Amino acid sequence: MKKILALLIAAVLVISLAACTGNNTGETVTADDTDNKDVAIVGGFTKVDSPEVTDELKALLEKATAELDGADYVPVAYIATQVVAGTNHLILCKTAPVVPDAKYTYALVTVYEDLEGNAEMIEIKHSEGEAPPPDTL
Repeated sequence: MKKILALLIAAVLVISLAACTGNNTGETVTADDTDNKDVAIVGGFTKVDSPEVTDELKALLEKATAELDGADYVPVAYIATQVVAGTNHLILCKTAPVVPDAKYTYALVTVYEDLEGNAEMIEIKHSEGEAPPPDTL
């Protein structure tokens, strides 16, 4: 009796697994594969609703760059967020050099904000393109 019951359970398990495998094509879907641009990729950045630089974003960037020397970062546009153990913020900034005759450029700055509200700059990707001085922004 135990053998028949074990065989019956094994048969049900095999049939169940066979039925489920027909739905999985084994393909991975990426954001490039879909027409829906609002699809969030796990672990990836998500576009923000508005590129507006708010006072809160300015304060967050100031907090993250307080210890940096050599250049100031002026936020131009808020690009994206990434949920981690806290939040990563991707911000387009104009680099304001603190040395005479230096050129202004753009940079993509990633600021990490932890769950307690502390902020630190974790990545800066500088561009070679020249940016206009602050008074023409």
